[in-house]
Amino acid sequence: LHVLTHSFPTRRSSDLLKPLRIGSTVDISSLRNKNFLYNPPNKNYKCLLYCIAYFLIFGTLIQRRPTASEELIIKKETKKFNLKKMKFPTSIDDLKRFLKNNQHLDLTVNVLYRGTDEVIYPLEFGLGSGKKIVNLLLLNTAQGAHFVLIKNVDKFLRKAYLNDEKKVSSYQNSYTCLHCLNSFSSA
Repeated sequence: LHVLTHSFPTRRSSDLLKPLRIGSTVDISSLRNKNFLYNPPNKNYKCLLYCIAYFLIFGTLIQRRPTASEELIIKKETKKFNLKKMKFPTSIDDLKRFLKNNQHLDLTVNVLYRGTDEVIYPLEFGLGSGKKIVNLLLLNTAQGAHFVLIKNVDKFLRKAYLNDEKKVSSYQNSYTCLHCLNSFSSA
């Protein structure tokens, strides 16, 4: 896992991802600290909606994969959303439209981006004006792109220390700034 640790010239995320429509299925088994992600099922290209519904129902409390019955509850929750003028698979512009259509959800969304080069950097920060903060990771692969929910940004982005057998022996205790993705030892 590589995390960008220096500034870079900013581009509008909608320009960066203009031709890209988010929605393909992505295998996240190679990601370090994947236990702090919710990777939604994505047969109908609605990964964004499943991430938002998961967050609204469970917050960031459960650290395990949802059960089949919990996945049905998540799917049912997505039916309550106002999807006016949205397209699926979704784009960043559709995410902005979703937040405008669903202001009653009281959400602010941050989006981190991981490209095929495995570098993670901030893509969008502070979309929406709500009090509930949702952190999403947009994965880009050769097959397309996919939203996953980051349950705990600090734990997901923390550095892992490996032992002689190349297995994780401990983790860095740090806090991550979502503007620059630098980590700090105190909040």
